[in-house]
Amino acid sequence: MSTSNTFSIHNTNKNNEETLVEQRRQLDFFKARGIPVRVSDCHDCVRLQFRGEIAPETVRDCVGRLLDLADEYDIVLDRVRIADTVGWASPASVQRVVGTIREKWPDLKLALHLHDTRGTGMANALMGLQMGIASFDSSCAGLGGCPFAGHKGAAGNICTEDLVFMAQEMGIETGIDLDALIECARLAEEIVGHALPGQGHARRQPVEISHRSPGMTEVLVEKRGAVQWITINREERRNAMNDAVVFGIMDGLTAATSDPDVRAVVLTGAGDRAFCAGADLSAGSGSFKYDYSKVGIPFVQLHEAGARSDCAR
Repeated sequence: MSTSNTFSIHNTNKNNEETLVEQRRQLDFFKARGIPVRVSDCHDCVRLQFRGEIAPETVRDCVGRLLDLADEYDIVLDRVRIADTVGWASPASVQRVVGTIREKWPDLKLALHLHDTRGTGMANALMGLQMGIASFDSSCAGLGGCPFAGHKGAAGNICTEDLVFMAQEMGIETGIDLDALIECARLAEEIVGHALPGQGHARRQPVEISHRSPGMTEVLVEKRGAVQWITINREERRNAMNDAVVFGIMDGLTAATSDPDVRAVVLTGAGDRAFCAGADLSAGSGSFKYDYSKVGIPFVQLHEAGARSDCAR
């Protein structure tokens, strides 16, 4: 639930009262099927572009509504997650909000969902740790963002490897292999094709493009580091499929299968109109003269190659 009706409407197209109706419907579904509910979220707990500062008392009241809803369904929550959805928080505001909630429910376990939009995310996490909070949302390499935040620069969650590094340096055991986590962050950068905000993987390696299918215009096959990118390149046709597209995709998969350095394959479409509009059935397109019973062969080969290796494909 959000502390702000305005943000709730932007985020889910429902105000808070409508959100409660929807949450009751979902809880009825979960209860009927024996699905446990352990965590509840209170969003937008510091400040919003739409309405300015959020009073700590408003956050406390939002938490109270969530706890009342849990009681209504005989749910015992493991914790309530407090979210700085847009990334306005500072250590002082985290202290105020957490302190206000604890004044009313001193034994309630809290978690923090922090964004790093203004560079204070890790400082806010440190304040949370100092106040006894042991559960945090984070994302590998700082991936993510908030499209409904009213701020184009709204960054992703705090970076997992940065948070783990800080905890370990403070003598807090996380049970996480930091070196392996940093490799995951580097892989994430290779997949998205640009630098990500996390600092723990700061020894960034340049994106390498070492293969492009010769003469192929319908499909582009590129290797970027350990990632094979296959791009349907028919933006003017909304990336609709024809024989050449299928052949190009099969080429890309076959190349990935035979390359031991490839750890992931990304299939995407050119432009921002559509990933793939389906089959190209336009007149004169010359589509689909091939016997497609063989299309699955490179997928099977890729799966088998992945099963034989130590990496996920």
